[in-house]
Amino acid sequence: MNSILSNPKRDISSKNGKAGFYDYYASFSPSFVRDTLSFLDLKKDSRVLDPWNGSGTTTQVAQEMGYSTIGYDINPVMVIVAKSKKTDPDLAVSLHTLCLEIVNKAKRYRKSPQVNYEPLEIWFCPETAGVIRKLERAIQHLLISETYSLLLAGAALKPISSLAAFFYVALFRSLRDLANPFFCTNPTWIKKPKQKEERVLAPADLIYHLFQHYVQEMANLLGQSQRINSRCASKSILELADSQEIPLPNESIQAVISSPPYCTRIDYTVATSLELALLGCAEQTDVKRLREKTIGSPVIRKEDLTIQENWGAACLDTLEKIRLHAAKASQSYYYKTYTQYFTSVYQSLQEISRVLKNDGSCVLVVQDSYYKDIHVNLAAIIEQMGQTLTWQLALKEDFPTKQNMAGLNSRSAHYRKTTMATESVLIFNKRGGGV
Repeated sequence: MNSILSNPKRDISSKNGKAGFYDYYASFSPSFVRDTLSFLDLKKDSRVLDPWNGSGTTTQVAQEMGYSTIGYDINPVMVIVAKSKKTDPDLAVSLHTLCLEIVNKAKRYRKSPQVNYEPLEIWFCPETAGVIRKLERAIQHLLISETYSLLLAGAALKPISSLAAFFYVALFRSLRDLANPFFCTNPTWIKKPKQKEERVLAPADLIYHLFQHYVQEMANLLGQSQRINSRCASKSILELADSQEIPLPNESIQAVISSPPYCTRIDYTVATSLELALLGCAEQTDVKRLREKTIGSPVIRKEDLTIQENWGAACLDTLEKIRLHAAKASQSYYYKTYTQYFTSVYQSLQEISRVLKNDGSCVLVVQDSYYKDIHVNLAAIIEQMGQTLTWQLALKEDFPTKQNMAGLNSRSAHYRKTTMATESVLIFNKRGGGV
């Protein structure tokens, strides 16, 4: 049987155009979003929301197809990445000149900006961190404000233009290149040096060269990109927000296309540690808070969790099996992380239902997983949760995949022979006024 929609897994379209700006493990392919929007056949004045916008694939493609878009993410790094994809392709030819201005200005600074705490020095020697800060200061001076400040999170992100975000992403990529010794087989994890002597010490010329290289590479990708209607660009909102508290009025969205964090205990915050450090996020405070708030994080929050019957039988049965599993820490730790996950997911679905119009559509990409030998059928769980919100499942398509975290965990073979997973696309239609 042929699929109506294309496979959501990243494909060649994920490397072309603006989609190639930033390699994000959790993103889905632009071709999938394009197929999905064509399938939904929305009116051109429809608003499309992605409450877990990540690298901005949904908002980018929806804009290119003429829709007004809203993208939220809890991680400030991803908000900047998504903003970079609003850069006008007509600017591609002038980016080289602007890049030279940034580099030359950075070279003229005698001292790097003074910060009370330098999180970049977790991975980089002070000299290297200083050069990186000079580049950031030059970006801010030319494109944001003459007064340098750490961006951190929140309101400071709003004045960042798509052009400033473009150069920030080039700097993100330079950081990841420089910190290559600290990456491992897990694409969502970055190690820390055990000794100060292990930190990266890179010549200033190399850092400037890397930055120019990634600006040029991204400029080439931008030149391949589809132009966005100026009307749609002005109606695009990309901001920092929690999916459990969507800052939109009731029944204001026609369609949601998104993918909630998978139930695989991936630490999406740690995956962007370097970029968060550039923004000035302190590890013991800002990063810790973000890890606690991010859905799917392995960090247990200090709060009372109550299991709800309206999560559905599939969810409750899965939780009970995990609680009773003989493996060490099943009840004391893993049961809590899964309960925490489903608490946050259900609250997010309630928020989506609140902002979705009564005839609106919600498209979610989810993937199953395992706790030891217990199958966590996330598609079935989300389907039952949706039923309690008066959502009707209009379409479900399954795509087997080898690209999953179980394939990276050799210990999983002790409990099961296969590491295959199933990625499911669920298309719901909201009926009635359930929230």
